[in-house]
Amino acid sequence: MQGLRDELCVAKTLCLAHKFNGYIHLKTIPGASAELMQEAGLYADRLSVNVESQAAYSVFAKTLLEIFDGKNG
Repeated sequence: MQGLRDELCVAKTLCLAHKFNGYIHLKTIPGASAELMQEAGLYADRLSVNVESQAAYSVFAKTLLEIFDGKNG
């Protein structure tokens, strides 16, 4: 998870300190907290995850459900 935290720190610095408004694509991993992924979504144009196994997919799907639980549209 440290990798995503580092990427997020760079993205926040670019957006807030340097007023960067270009394209930012962050990568995450299954198991990243919902809070961390939500914050990443504030600063990235795109988020991607490498899901190579059923177990990894299940973890990622659970996190997405936590993020979007109760939200419509």
